[in-house]
Amino acid sequence: MKTSMTLSFFDLRRYRWLPYLLIAITACALLAGIILTRFVEARFVEATGKELALAASEVAEKLDRMLFERQGDVLMMARAFSAQATDPTYLSEYLRWMKTEYSPVYLSIAVTDSQGMVVAATESSLVGRDDSRTGSFIAARATRRLDIADVGVQEAESGIDTIAFTAPIFDQQGAFVGVVTSRVAVPFLEEVTTRTIRSLEAGQKAGVRVAYQMLTKQGRVFADSDRSSKGAANLKELSSPSMLLSEASVPGYAEEEHVHRHVQVVTGYAQTKGFRESAGLAWSVLLRMDRQDILAPIHAFLWKVWIVGGVVWVPLLGLLLWATARLRAEHRQAQQENAWAKAAETALLQSQERNRAIVDTALDGVISIDSTGMVTDWNAQATAIFGWSREEALGRALSETIIPERDCRAHEHGLREFFRTGAGAILNRRIEVVARHKDGREFPVELAVSPAKIGDAYIFSAFIRDITDRRRAEQRVVAQYAVTRVLSEAMTMEEAVPKIIQAIGESLEWDLGLFWRVDKATGTLHCCDQWKASSLQDEPFILDSLQRVFSRGEDLPGRIWASGKSVWIADLKADTDFSRGEQAQQAGFHAAFGLPFLVGTEIGGVIEFFSLPVRQPDDELLKMADDIGLKIGQFGERARTEAVLHETEAQLQQAQKMEAVGRLAGGMAHDFNNLLTVIRGYSELFLGRLGPTDAMRKDMEEVKKAADRASGLTRQLLAFSRRQFIAAKVLDLNALVANMDGMLRRLIGEDIVEFNTDLDASTGAIKADPGQIEQVIMNLVVNARDAMPTGGRLTIETRNVTIGEEVSLDGVGVAPGSYVLLAVRDSGQGMDAETQSHLFEPFFTTKEKGKGTGLGLSTVYGIVKQSGGSIFVESAPGLGTTFRIYLPRVEQEAPGTVAGVDVIDPARGHETILLVEDEPAVRGLVHETLHLQGYTVLEARHGIEALLTSARYGGPIHLLLTDVVMPQMSGPEVAEKILTIRPEIKVLYISGYPDHPVFEQGGVSGQSGFLQKPFSPPALAQKVREVLDSAKAA
Repeated sequence: MKTSMTLSFFDLRRYRWLPYLLIAITACALLAGIILTRFVEARFVEATGKELALAASEVAEKLDRMLFERQGDVLMMARAFSAQATDPTYLSEYLRWMKTEYSPVYLSIAVTDSQGMVVAATESSLVGRDDSRTGSFIAARATRRLDIADVGVQEAESGIDTIAFTAPIFDQQGAFVGVVTSRVAVPFLEEVTTRTIRSLEAGQKAGVRVAYQMLTKQGRVFADSDRSSKGAANLKELSSPSMLLSEASVPGYAEEEHVHRHVQVVTGYAQTKGFRESAGLAWSVLLRMDRQDILAPIHAFLWKVWIVGGVVWVPLLGLLLWATARLRAEHRQAQQENAWAKAAETALLQSQERNRAIVDTALDGVISIDSTGMVTDWNAQATAIFGWSREEALGRALSETIIPERDCRAHEHGLREFFRTGAGAILNRRIEVVARHKDGREFPVELAVSPAKIGDAYIFSAFIRDITDRRRAEQRVVAQYAVTRVLSEAMTMEEAVPKIIQAIGESLEWDLGLFWRVDKATGTLHCCDQWKASSLQDEPFILDSLQRVFSRGEDLPGRIWASGKSVWIADLKADTDFSRGEQAQQAGFHAAFGLPFLVGTEIGGVIEFFSLPVRQPDDELLKMADDIGLKIGQFGERARTEAVLHETEAQLQQAQKMEAVGRLAGGMAHDFNNLLTVIRGYSELFLGRLGPTDAMRKDMEEVKKAADRASGLTRQLLAFSRRQFIAAKVLDLNALVANMDGMLRRLIGEDIVEFNTDLDASTGAIKADPGQIEQVIMNLVVNARDAMPTGGRLTIETRNVTIGEEVSLDGVGVAPGSYVLLAVRDSGQGMDAETQSHLFEPFFTTKEKGKGTGLGLSTVYGIVKQSGGSIFVESAPGLGTTFRIYLPRVEQEAPGTVAGVDVIDPARGHETILLVEDEPAVRGLVHETLHLQGYTVLEARHGIEALLTSARYGGPIHLLLTDVVMPQMSGPEVAEKILTIRPEIKVLYISGYPDHPVFEQGGVSGQSGFLQKPFSPPALAQKVREVLDSAKAA
C-alpha cells in the first residue's frame, strides 16, 4: 500500500511540466520573432544604405566630369584669345556665343587685360570692372596655370553661389596678356544631382523622399534639398559622421541622427576625386533617407504576420493545455492499475538478483550450457576472462565462444559420449586446458565441469579460472634457470647463443627465434643463427631473415638496437615499421618480441622471437628479457676478455721466446762476424796476390763465396734479433711498392700467379730503412709464391689505420695510435694453428730440404720490430694467408728519390792510425790492409793499451780506429779520453753489434764514422779515406 501511494504521488507530478513547456515554447517563438524582425530590419537598412552610397558615388562622378569639361572650355578659350586679346569686339562676340551655346552652364564669362581690367564679358555691366585684386587673377598670373575658385558668392548683384575657372592668356611670344574667367552657378550643379536622386526615389515607395547635401572640402553646405538650412551650418565642425567618413574617399553609408530634425536617418556618402589629370575639389555628396521611411514596408508586413499568428496560436495553445490535462488523468489511472503487478514482479526480481549477485561476484568464471551446447548463463567474471559480454554470449554455442577451433570436434564428441554412457573424461575434476578469447588469442585456464539433471534435460556448469599469470611466472622461472645453466656451461658466445634462443623459445612457448649480431665495420645487423619449434617447417620467412641486413632503427632488430630496450609487437600486421610483414603473414606469425644484449657499454646483438598465436605485451616478460640480455652481455664480455687474455698470454710467451732466441742469434752473429771478417779479408788479400791463371785462385774464390754466404746468414740473424745497423728515413710506402713492381712480377712469375696492388693514395709516410722494408716485402712475396705452386692470386695493400682506446682489445699487441698498414694476401694453401705458432722462429721452415733457410720470416719479424711496428698473420688451411704489418705513421712528407752515389776507389794515404781491436785475427787483418795502403799503423789490444800508446807516441795521430765492444773499456770510452788529449783526432768505429747499449752511453753515431763487420779490405780502406778526408775538409 505504501508503494501504491508513493507511485500515485509521483504520478500527479509526472506531466505537470507540460503547461510550462507550452508557455516556454510560446515565449521562445515571440523572442525568435523579435530577433528575426531585427535581423530583417538590419538587412533592409544595409541594402538601402548601399543604394544611397552608390547614388552618391554616381553624383560625385558626374560632378567630376562636369568640372573637368568646364576646365577644358576655359583653357580652350584662353588658347583662342591668344591672338585676339586686344580686340574687345571679337572677345565679346565669342563670349556671348559660348554662353548661349552652353546655356545654362555658365552664369558669366569675362576677359581681362594684363592689368586685371575687364575688357569683354557676357554681361555689359561687368566691362570695365577691376579684377586685379581678386585671388583668381593673382593666382593665374603668378602660376601661369589654370586656377579654380571653390564655391563662393562671386556675383554680388545676384547673390548666387558659383565656381570660377580662371585661365591665363599668353600671346604668341608667351607674354601674359590677361585672363579669361568663366563662372558656373551652383543651381546648375543641383540640377545634375537631382536627376540621379529622382531615379533613386522612383524605386522607393510612393511618398518616400531622398534628401541631398553637397559640401565643400571645409564642410560648408553649398547645396541642400532643404532650402531653409542651406549654408546655415558646417557639418565638419558639427562632427557629422557621414561628413567625416566621406573624407576617406571611399563611398559608403552611415546611420546617424539628422542635424536639424533630430531623427534617425541613413546617409550614403561619397567624395569627388577628380577626373583624369584634374585633381577635383574634394566635395562631399550626402544622400539621406529617414530610417522610418525605409522600414515602413517591412513594419506593415510584420504587423499582419503577428496578427495572423496570434489568431492561429492562441486557440492551438488552449487545445494543447486541455490535451495535457486529459493525458495526465489517464496516466494516473493506468499507473494505479499496474502498481500491484509491479510489486509482485519486484519481489521475484529481487530474488533473482540475489542469485545473480552471488554468481557475478564469484572469483571464477561461471558458464552454463544446455544439452545442445548453447550458453544459458554467463557471469561477470566470464566476461572479464573471455571478453564476451553476457548479452553476446547467451544463446551462442560454446564452441563459438571459448573453445579453440582445433578442439571443437573433441568437445562435440565428449557431449555425445556423455549422453550415451553417462560418463565424461573431464567431468567432476579440475584440469588445465587452452581457451580462446574473443579477440582470437589463446591462453591457459583451469577448468571444472559439473553436470546436473533438471527434469528430463541436462545442464552443465563450468567453473573457469584464468591461469595466464601463473603459467607465465612458471615459464619465466624455467627460462631464467635454463639461460643461467647455458651461460655457466658454454665457453664462447657462438656456443651459448643458439642454446639460449632454444631455452627461451621452448620454456616460454615461442615458435621461432633469430639471433642478430652487430657488425661494427659496416654498422649493420646480420642474422647469424636461428631456432625453430619442431612443429615449424622451413619457412620462406626464415630464409628471408637470414639474407637480410638491417641498419640502426630499421625493422624490429634495428629499432631494438637504436633504443637499447626490449620491444613487443602484439600484431605484426598492424605494425607499419615491420618490413618483413608480408613474409610473416604468409608464415602465420602474429606476435613478436626482441631483446638486446650489451657487450661492455655497447649493444653486441639482438635476439627476436615470433609466435603463431596473438600475444599481448607482458611487462614482466620484458623485464626478464632485459635481465637475460644483461646476463648475455656480461657473459660475452667475460668470454671476450678471457679470449683476449689467452691471446695476450700466448703473444707474450711468443715474444719472450723470440727475444731469447734473438739474443742467442745476435750473440752468435757478433762472434761469427769477427771470424768472417778475417776469412773474407785474408781471402781478398790472398786473391790480390794471385795471378789470373794461378791454380789456387779458383779454390780461394770458393772460400770467399762461402764467406759471403755466411755473411748473409749473419745479417739475417742480426735482422731477426733486431741488432743490425739501420739507416732510417721518412718513406712513401706506396712509392716503394710501386718501384718494386717490376722486380716482384719477375720474381713470382705472372704466368702462374696473378699479382695485384691496392695502394690507398692517402696513405701516410713511415720512418724506416728502405732496404729493410724492401727485404720485408720481397720475403713475404716469395713465401706467398711458394704457397701457391699451382697458381693463385697475390695482393699487396696499403692504407691508413687508426687504433683507438676503445678498440685496443681488437688489435692485441698494437698500442692505440696512427699507423700505416702493409698487408700481403695470397690465396694459397694456408697454415694451421700449430704452424703459425712457430712461424717467426729462426730456421723453422715447412719447405722441402734444401729449398729454404728458415730465416726469411724471422728476418721480417726482426725488421718490423726494430722499425717500431707489429706483424700479425691470419691463415687457415685451404683459405690462404694474410700478413698484416702496422708501422707507425709520421706527419713528415717523404723526400724524393736520391740519386745513387758512385763508388770511389780507395785512395792511398800516409797518415798515422791508432788501431784498437781485442780480436787478434781481426787486428792483424786491419793492420795489414792499412799498411798496404801506405798508412802508419799503431796497434793496441785494448783500451788501456791504446791510451798508453797515444801518450808515448810523439807524432800526430790522425785517426782512432777502434772496436766498439771490448773488455775493460769500450771503444767510445777510449775515444772520449784520447779526444781530451788529442782534440784534432778523428774516430772510426768498427763493430758487428751496432745496437749494443754502449752506443747510447758513448754517443756513437751510426750515420758517420762507423763500419759494420764483416767488411772487405777495399771497404775498410775506402771508409778510412772518407773519414780522414772529412777531417781535412773540416
